[in-house]
Amino acid sequence: MNYSKLLNLKGKGLFVFSDPGGAKAVLSVAKHLSYNLSDFLVLSNREYNFFEDFGINVVLVDSEKIDERAILFAPDFVFSGTSYTSKIELKYIEFFNKRNVHTYAFIDHWTGMKNRFMFDSQLILPSLILVIDSFASANSKAEGLPVYKLIEIGNPYYDFLLGWKSSVTKTDFFSSIGIFDTLKKNILFAPEPLSNINGIQDFGFDEFQIFQFLSESLSTYSNQFNFIIKIHPNQRNIEKFSIDTPNIFIVQNNIDNREIIFHCDLIVGFYSNFLIEANIFNKKIIRFVGTKQDPISFLNIGVVCMDKLELLNLIDSFAYDQLN
Repeated sequence: MNYSKLLNLKGKGLFVFSDPGGAKAVLSVAKHLSYNLSDFLVLSNREYNFFEDFGINVVLVDSEKIDERAILFAPDFVFSGTSYTSKIELKYIEFFNKRNVHTYAFIDHWTGMKNRFMFDSQLILPSLILVIDSFASANSKAEGLPVYKLIEIGNPYYDFLLGWKSSVTKTDFFSSIGIFDTLKKNILFAPEPLSNINGIQDFGFDEFQIFQFLSESLSTYSNQFNFIIKIHPNQRNIEKFSIDTPNIFIVQNNIDNREIIFHCDLIVGFYSNFLIEANIFNKKIIRFVGTKQDPISFLNIGVVCMDKLELLNLIDSFAYDQLN
């Protein structure tokens, strides 16, 4: 998609992000526009291993104040992500709104739309709010975001991802994370941290409950497959992901999402963008959604289940090549 034409972006661009979903989208746009802009500056308060994939220098800055380099840069526009773990994007939006600089904020999901723009009980809005699709737009409207600020642009990172191919062999990849029996099938559990956002109350479960259930249930499948848990970058209380079982492996968030998705045989998760990336790679996917809500049901991703025993049965079916 030609983002520069759609948004009329030109001159000097300042790009700001924090959470990983927004980071990938913002970096994709920055890379796409880098050849057309007169100059650009990319800022973040967090560092990710995927920065090098985009070939763009990211300047790490303090979350609590506007960096002097951004002020001296004097951008013609600001393009940001939207995060729930940080308000750094809103600080830059508010600062440059006051200086009559056009600001754009991209929402990389379909939930919590208005809350992404709340800071100290104040609603801080950019010049335009960029959303993935009509469902995200409808949710934004329902939550009270102004219709005239909404533009549907797709997800720039998905465009970037479509052209990606792994250059690492399956054996080398799994050896790098301590898994040496590559004849077994590899099941990846990639939960988002629902416990950060009242998961039990709002969804009926959280990532720790499902992890505990699966780790206890799947320990008996040591001859059939390896069970891998990919910890989310925003995860709190990581120590709760702990178990001493031979076929269960916990990997940290610095493992490349694309590589681990590409090399695993089955992906298990809830509602996150991780599953959308897995779907782009045509992976087999099981989504546990509970009984309260499924915010991405309209995407028709994977086999959906609402009960823990049903989840275990689906994984058991996969172990015997019966999951379509």
